[in-house]
This record gives sequence, C-alpha cells and structure tokens, in this order.
Amino acid sequence: MKEFINKLILSILAVLFMAGFRKLSPNPSIFHYLSLLLFILIFYYLFFPIGCRAWGCLRRNYNKAFPKIGILNGSIYSPIRENKCERAWTNVTPSMWILKLKSIIGGRLHLISAANINQSFSIIINPFGDIFLKKT
Repeated sequence: MKEFINKLILSILAVLFMAGFRKLSPNPSIFHYLSLLLFILIFYYLFFPIGCRAWGCLRRNYNKAFPKIGILNGSIYSPIRENKCERAWTNVTPSMWILKLKSIIGGRLHLISAANINQSFSIIINPFGDIFLKKT
C-alpha cells in the first residue's frame, strides 16, 4: 500500500509539472520536454528522498513528544461479538484506565483489541494482569 501511495504521489506531481510546463511554454519543443524530464529526475532522485527522510524524522519526533497509548479492551477481534477477558488481579477496568489517563495526560489514548496491536503504539497497557490475549 505504501508503494502504491508513493507512486500515486509521484504521478500526480509529474502531471502537475506537465500542466505548469504547458502554461509556461504554450508551444514547447523537444528540448523543453527534455529539460522537464531532467528536472523531474533530479527532483525524484535528490529532493524526494530528502523530503521523505525529513517527514519520517518529523513523525518520529512527534511520536516521541506525544506517544500513542493503547489499552487492551479484553477482546481479540471485536468487543461486541466476543466474551471479554476476565480480570485476574485487579478490579480496574479498561474504561477506568482511559478515564484516569485522559484526565492526567490527555491526548492519544485508544481502547484496542488484541488484533489491533501494531508498531504505531508507544505503550500498550494490559489491565487484565497475567492473562494475555492471543489471536488464533
């Protein structure tokens, strides 16, 4: 999906360059098109990778400054269709965790099922103690 989005963005940029080029030069010659191709290649191989690295750096710094916290809700796929996990050592529910953490830190808190665990979360809290949810 990421590769598709990159190709889509590059295609849109190429079309925009061509449209701008047609406005600047209404009757272009082959040398104008070659210079445009050279400009697009320079942009693609020099400036686009630098922009992607800068964007990744900005995203990492944003995630460090504002961490995304996931709290397991006790289900594997959907809390509606499944029986929830039983709490083993505490009476604190996932919704209590959400309310308390929102009052303290606010921000990016998400109640998630086990299937939604991914690398985007900085912290994942399991309020069910020693009971671990597993995808089957």
